[in-house]
Formats: sequence, C-alpha cells, structure tokens
Amino acid sequence: MKSISLKMLDSLREAKERWPLLAIPGFFLLSAFLVAPLRDVPVIDDWTYAWSVEHLLRTGRLAVLDWSAHYPILQTYWGGLWAAAFGFSFGVLRLSTAALAAAGCVALYLLLGELGIGRGRALLGAFALAANPAFFVLSFSFMTDVPFLSLTIIVLYCYAAGLKRERPGWLWAGGGVAAGAFLCRQIGIVTPMAVAPLLVFKREHGALLWGPPFWRRLLPVAASLAAMLALLFWMSASLGRTSVMQERAGGLRYLHLVSPGDYLKQTLFLMLQGIFYASPLLLAGIWSRRRLLTTAALAPAIAGFLWLCFGKIPSPLPLGGMWSLTELAGVRWLVRGTPAGPGVAEVFDWPARALMVVAAAALIGGVASLRTRGPLGRGEVLLLAYGLLQLGMINALWLFYDRYALALLPVLIYVALKIPGPGSLRRGAAWGGVVLLAFVSVSGTWDALRFNEACAEAFRGLRERGVPAAEIDAGYSLTGWTLYAHPENLPPGDDPRRDAPWVTSGKELPYIIANSPLPGCEVLGEVTWRGSWWAVSNRLYVLKRLAHG
Repeated sequence: MKSISLKMLDSLREAKERWPLLAIPGFFLLSAFLVAPLRDVPVIDDWTYAWSVEHLLRTGRLAVLDWSAHYPILQTYWGGLWAAAFGFSFGVLRLSTAALAAAGCVALYLLLGELGIGRGRALLGAFALAANPAFFVLSFSFMTDVPFLSLTIIVLYCYAAGLKRERPGWLWAGGGVAAGAFLCRQIGIVTPMAVAPLLVFKREHGALLWGPPFWRRLLPVAASLAAMLALLFWMSASLGRTSVMQERAGGLRYLHLVSPGDYLKQTLFLMLQGIFYASPLLLAGIWSRRRLLTTAALAPAIAGFLWLCFGKIPSPLPLGGMWSLTELAGVRWLVRGTPAGPGVAEVFDWPARALMVVAAAALIGGVASLRTRGPLGRGEVLLLAYGLLQLGMINALWLFYDRYALALLPVLIYVALKIPGPGSLRRGAAWGGVVLLAFVSVSGTWDALRFNEACAEAFRGLRERGVPAAEIDAGYSLTGWTLYAHPENLPPGDDPRRDAPWVTSGKELPYIIANSPLPGCEVLGEVTWRGSWWAVSNRLYVLKRLAHG
C-alpha cells in the first residue's frame, strides 16, 4: 500500500499527486457558488466573534465581546485580513472560514497518508470530513469550530511526520500551529500533550528503547505548551475574562455533583454521533463474509445495550443540533415559535438510528480484528492520545453538543479506513455515501443562510416602517448582533450585560419575527422563500404583541 510522503510538498510535478490537493479546495470553491455564502447575516454565535473583527478594523485594537467563551485571537486577525481586503461583512468572514476548512481537509489527506493509508482511501477520508453536514455548515460561518479543528489536524500531520522521520523541525512547526489553534480555542492547550506517550520511547525492531533524540522531541512540545501558558496569562491580563468564561470556570466546582453514569451516557451518545458521521466509510468496509457476520451479531447486542442505557435507541440527528432531519445549524430553533412540521426527511429518523447501530457494530468488530495485526504504530498512538484528550476536555467542560463530536471525526475516519483489508473497502459505496452527505450539506447550508436572510428581510421591513431596532425580536443571532454587540441600539439607560433580549434578558419585545403565529399577537405579514425540499419550513411571520398595540 503506497503512502503519501513529504516529497509531495517539495514537488507536485506528478498529476496523480497534484490533483487530490486541488480537488479538495475545488470542492469548497464549487460549494461556495452553490450555497451563496455572501449573505450578510450572522449564523448561530458567529456574531460574537465577528464583533472582534469589526472592532479591530474600526479601532486598530484587539478586544473580545463579553459573550465570548473563547479568546478568538488568531481568527480575529485572519478574518480581519479578509475584511480589510474585501470589506467587512458576514459573507466575507464566512469565506475566510471556508478557506481554513479546505486547508484542514487537505491536511487530513496528508495525515492519513503519513499513517499508511493509500492515496485513494486518504482522499475518500478527506472528503468524508469535507462533506460532513455539521462540519460543512460550520465551514460557512464565522464560528470557531472549523478553524480550530483544521489547525489541529495540521498539528497532528506535523507531529506524525516529525515522529515518523525523527525530524524535530516538523515538531517545531506543529508546535507553532498548535499555538495558533490555541489562539482560536483555548482547549487546544491539550493537543501537544498527545505526543507525550511518544516522547520517552521509540520503537526499534519491535522493542521499546530509550530514544537518543529524546530532548529533540521534548523541546518543541514543551516550548509550545510554555508559549500557550504565556499567551493565556497575557490574554487574561490584557483582555480580561468574559462573563461566559467566568461562568464556565465557576461551574467546574459542580462537576463532581454529576454522577459517573451521566458522564458515561453523555460521552457514549457523543461517540455514537461521531460514529454516525463516519458511517459511509464504516459500512463500506464490512463487505466480507467475516465482517458481515460479526456486524450482524453485534448490532442487536448494541441496540439492546442502548435501550438499557437510554430507554430507547437515541437519534444521531436530534432537533436543534448542527445536523438534524429538519435543517442544518439549528437556526429555526433560535427564532420564536415552533417550526412547521414534520419535515420531509423526518421519515428517515428510524433508518438513521439503525444506521448508527450498524456502524457502531462495524467499528467495534473491526477494531477487535485490528488487535490481531500487531502493536500500534507511533502515528496511531498519537491519534488515540489526541482522541482521549479531546474526550477529557469535553467531559471537563460539559461540551456535549454534536459539533464537538467533530473533534473525534479524524480519529474515526482513520480507523474506518484502516479496518478493511486491501480490496475489501467498497469505494463505490463509500463515495456514494459521501456524495449524499455533500448534497445534504450544500442544500442544508443554503437553507440555513436563506432562513437567516429571511429574518433580516423581515427586520429591515419593520425598520422601514419606523419601528426601532430595540423593539424587534428577530431571533437570537440577529438580535444578539443588533442589541448586544451594538448596545447603541438599546433604549437609553439599558445595559447589554443585563438588558439584551435572547442574550442576557428574557424581556418580551413588541415586534417578533417568528416561525409560527403566537398567542396574543397580531400577524402583520409573512416572508416566504423557495427553500430546500427537505427543510421543515420556508415561511416566517412578522408579529405584533396585542398588549403593546
């Protein structure tokens, strides 16, 4: 099985090496034309981080909004470069994230090659990440998830390459990029620790020996950790701790009140979502008699175990998540009123649950077979340690949301590609699953952006009627950007730290943009659009509270 070497980075003369590295950015470029990302509307929480870019361009100084859970330093400067070149807008910031998403998927392709995955399978694995609906929709936002994950994958590639060849320069490069990932999300401080199991020992002729290059491997990792600690001190001292950071830090004292059983259940569910994300690869690798029999035997046992744990087989695509059977990004649940339903795709709820169970059976059976193929290599230990560290941070900070399962996806993709023996992976079936994911991703992302644009259209309509911005509830994202990030729009005397609707206040505003008519409200108008065929609704209502009329 031919692996990808570092020579690819020195010379791309061979078309067979060049075209995969062009295909991945080409996918995101084509997708950008299809999803129409230049709509100037916020998505989910990205208005929080967009404010830092806007403030940087306006004042030349770095600042973090008090609603931020991270110090998005690198992302602010990266977005600022794009905004300085093309003008500030959410659309431009969205493109800056998509560029990092493409870089991360290219890095995954190279990482898989370093770990011994053949070129064709490595490209399949990179596209399995690129086309994943949760990853894709976040790639067309200014959220911190994708920049952090993409930079982390680059770190893992640098570490894997450096450890494989005993080249400290690659470890130093990985440490530098790790500091960049840390400057997107501070949980990145654990990434260099994934090298710890490989620092003291190196494998030679099947034996574990004290490695003479120990210090050459230790110094770059220790330096990156020291740099992150120094940066954390600087950020805390110069930018201060936001109220969200203080709330999370304070919540750590109560973690012992959560039972181990609850932790295990939440972790199990997050793992199941990650396994579902990798299902096209896992299911394409079971088509040998032995694997089919093993999977068929394990699936009922896994279903029964889940029923005992949860009282049901949980859905891998719950409502309100980044990826559900009604929409992507959960945008409809960030606006008042219940969306019209059920959606067309909701008939696939139980098939999705069954797919998750079968994919879990395929993974467990496949991993058991891998244990007969000899000890783990250094790259595999690196990935395993990274995955365990991510799970540790998720548990410590209670980050049990589907978008945090994306951090586990590179590990699951590698395992899914490693399990099948040569020739046993049905690549046609795997590519078919990836194409289906790409369709969901493109259509769902277009729908999410169009939905938020419809909210903005309704908001502008009310403003043209003379309604003050402070009296319009346009949903979490738009209201947060209009009233919390720009408190000059609040009524005189109001403080965004306590009076911003949706963010710091439950105050009811006179005018509402909602998914459905609400009790005690008069319908002033409707906004409709031609939506995605599988999304749950394509209609918004403009309402006025009768109590204020």
